[in-house]
Amino acid sequence: MIDITLPRPCWVCGITHIEPYIDKIPETRYIFYELDYNNEEYKNEVLRGYADRNIAVVYQRTRRGFHFWGDLRHISINQEFQRSFRHLNADGSFNTTLRVKRKTPDEVFEMPLYQGPEPRPNWAKALMYFLSLEY
Repeated sequence: MIDITLPRPCWVCGITHIEPYIDKIPETRYIFYELDYNNEEYKNEVLRGYADRNIAVVYQRTRRGFHFWGDLRHISINQEFQRSFRHLNADGSFNTTLRVKRKTPDEVFEMPLYQGPEPRPNWAKALMYFLSLEY
């Protein structure tokens, strides 16, 4: 008999920018962005994009790059934002969900940072608390 040991399951969770809905698609989205490169110049370009649009943002360095979670805005702003930074990622994909838990024990997962007006909105405080617990 062969003894097969299966790997321990690793659960991850994500936050989607599409709110739950029953009949009508909501007209607002959280302005997410995932940067696939650990490049300070690219990161600063994305942060300027949030600041220029007056969007509060929580961001965090991850394994290969950065995750950015922005406040709610009209869907047209979300589409314009995604298009304006599409050139920064190799695949040019539109992100709809960002993973917020580590996949491997050695994965880089730094403390989240906030950029925006004070006092911080509740969504930003709650997200930063959750990300800090995972850190």
